[in-house]
Amino acid sequence: LARIAAASMEIPEFRDMVGTVKYTIPSGNDGSTRVLFNHNRLLRLYGDAVGIKTGFTKKNGDDRAPMASTTKVMTALVVLEQANLDETVSIPPEACGIEGSSIYMKPGERMTVRDLLYALLLQSANDAAAALAITVSGSIEAFARQMNERASALGLVNTHFVNPHGLDDPEHFTSAKDLARIAAASMEIPEFRDM
Repeated sequence: LARIAAASMEIPEFRDMVGTVKYTIPSGNDGSTRVLFNHNRLLRLYGDAVGIKTGFTKKNGDDRAPMASTTKVMTALVVLEQANLDETVSIPPEACGIEGSSIYMKPGERMTVRDLLYALLLQSANDAAAALAITVSGSIEAFARQMNERASALGLVNTHFVNPHGLDDPEHFTSAKDLARIAAASMEIPEFRDM
């Protein structure tokens, strides 16, 4: 992900697109249009990203901002470092019914950690994030502490986690530079690259 982002950001047209807040496209053959909005707050703030190891270099690269679903990159990193991907787990009730993007698991449903990671990274499933956190650490709060410990180990100073999925909380934030470092650390893990 980080390598793709860095390579893509070298293309001026791509930088223009991700820096765009609003874009109009044709809709159908009747001359009507559809307006697209870029809802990614980090891209709006830090759209001129370059580099993998050094992070984002735009002037606001150290500013704190909500990280939304990009949180899931750190969730995956911690899980990949601590869990057995082939372990089958029973989905805890606390992981079900989380707002936002979901794969709509039911309590007691059985899935492998690997399948939950795919749901996390491909579907951006908040329920999968919660299930992984509870599986690895026993609770969302304990997992958030582990995420913060991993952030400290990476030398991140503008990042703090309170959940594994990125739902809004004033104490849940990152910076563009820190996010690039999380992505780079994740890309070091072959399973993450494969997913």
